[in-house]
Amino acid sequence: MNAELTRTEAQQRVDEIHAWRREQMRLAAEGLGGADAAAVAAHHEALLARLAARPDVDTTQRDRQLTLGLRIASFLGALALAASVFFLFRQFWPQLSEALQVAVLAASSLATLGLTAWLHRRDSAGYFTKLAALVAFVCFVLNLSLLGASFNITPSDKALLPWAAFALLLAYTCELRLLLVAGLICVAAFIAARVGTWSGLYWLDLGERPEHFLPAALAMFCVPFFVDHRRHPGFDATWRMVALLALFLPMLVLANWGRASYLPLSASAVEGVYQIAGFVAGGLLAWLGTRRGWPEVSNTAVTFFVIFLYTKLFDWWWRLMPKFLFFLLLGLVALLVIFVLKRLRAAGVGIPTPVIDRRGAPAPDPARPRRLQRRLAVGGVALIVAVNAFVLAGVAWNRSGEPASQLTLSQRELRLPYAFEVDGERGGLTLALNWRVSRHAEQFYGGAEWLDEAKLRSLGFDLSRGTDALYPEREVFVVLELAGPSWAREVARAQARVDEVMSRDGQREQDARELKSAQEGLALERERASRLFAIDAGRDAAVLRQRYPDVQRHAIVQGRVRPWVSRLPERTVMSGTLSALAVSDISVPHALRGGFDGLDRAKLENGKGSFEAEVAWGRRFEPWIGAVRAQAAP
Repeated sequence: MNAELTRTEAQQRVDEIHAWRREQMRLAAEGLGGADAAAVAAHHEALLARLAARPDVDTTQRDRQLTLGLRIASFLGALALAASVFFLFRQFWPQLSEALQVAVLAASSLATLGLTAWLHRRDSAGYFTKLAALVAFVCFVLNLSLLGASFNITPSDKALLPWAAFALLLAYTCELRLLLVAGLICVAAFIAARVGTWSGLYWLDLGERPEHFLPAALAMFCVPFFVDHRRHPGFDATWRMVALLALFLPMLVLANWGRASYLPLSASAVEGVYQIAGFVAGGLLAWLGTRRGWPEVSNTAVTFFVIFLYTKLFDWWWRLMPKFLFFLLLGLVALLVIFVLKRLRAAGVGIPTPVIDRRGAPAPDPARPRRLQRRLAVGGVALIVAVNAFVLAGVAWNRSGEPASQLTLSQRELRLPYAFEVDGERGGLTLALNWRVSRHAEQFYGGAEWLDEAKLRSLGFDLSRGTDALYPEREVFVVLELAGPSWAREVARAQARVDEVMSRDGQREQDARELKSAQEGLALERERASRLFAIDAGRDAAVLRQRYPDVQRHAIVQGRVRPWVSRLPERTVMSGTLSALAVSDISVPHALRGGFDGLDRAKLENGKGSFEAEVAWGRRFEPWIGAVRAQAAP
């Protein structure tokens, strides 16, 4: 009889036998271990009748198909509502004052959290609850993001912590694995950013050193060993799955790009180390997943083992073999893997007995839904209020006392967006700081003449790895000078260029073109080019302020510096570039936006208007605009 079964039927019969054995164990625990078939059938009928009354349980195949449709609709609806909230904020954001913006952001987070808590008790199937939970998470992310944009707060990895906490709170309360994944991604990104910061890197450059993610992978893989997930089916598998991705993806990158590693080895040696590590980790985790009955672990490990194998084969033979022979080799390797796995399967190697949780199922807890609702409401409200209060307290502290720096900038140093008043979904008005650096001719674009090798070493860069190494960015303090000697030198250079062309005999047509170009450059430098120059950098703001005491001429801000290698025909120059400022876009307060009516970037660049703005930097080196004087040309 068994020989007449097809492969699908045979597999289905095996699965049913294992399911029946697990059901026998449950019956024994319920006191029906020795009952006859009629008693068991009656027990099952009564149990199915009770479970059919629950809308979150599928007792027929039709119910299961409808449930899948409900889940898809709930997910798509959550995405649509989240996008609606995002564009709603963008649409009406410019019309709100700062106080009203804060109130709206906090209220949206609290309202969607309250809706989620209210639905949690009434929506037994959970579809509307999960939809509301996703929208609540989006509102909380927008809450912090838009607060930072409105008050020009320096971007920080610390925002990942409250996002992770809120996502995990919603995930464990509403049984939503999508939010669990979002929370774990935030956790992994925060740990990686912290590891990078401790190494002296800028936190957003966490991906430039993939090894930053390895501690996060280890931590997340160990969590299911210590946290009981019996009431949260599938959560332990999600933890392990995200952990394995955080382990294997960095290893795969380093196995093919060794320059990004911290290891004090050559790039080729690093790649070899991580290729071997990938094979070993893939094999061991595949074995562990099989022994412990974790299919997500074994499947992921085997997948990455094959990826490592194929990438290695590509490195070895792609350029040496004809293409047909290379792919034939891959096919033979696949056949070899199939043969080995079939032999292991036939011999029973690594096939575990069914894994049984000795702790058993958790006891029923009628008070659990109410307790979860209270935990969601209290924990969520506390988190939202605390985070908003912390952010606003930081803004108030930054702007308290006398400004650390205060410059009067014009349209030359602050750039308006093009036709900003036409865009109905602009999300507010921001002015971009337009700063410059003085450069040597031999340096690449963006390299400052004062940012040489000696300066880079004083900023904490270890340049001992030579010119072939990959040097990531580092956060430093930058001195911005307004209309000072640096700008005067640029004007003098432009004037010298005009004088040099005019000193020629002027007989050639090329001389006339060059003279016109030089005169236009001089006019640009004198009348329209930015007068704001980055002239120095350091690791101690107090030392820089002693060196540049004029707070109305020199502003000390936060920025990022990256070493760079310029390879010239005769020599190699190690220099640096000032990559960006920590806050380069400054939001214009609602009360001051009326001064820009009738102005846009195109008009200002054509000389059809002008403005001045008082820009101050506070205790945390975060800027704000205190006053605006704008004038449109008639």
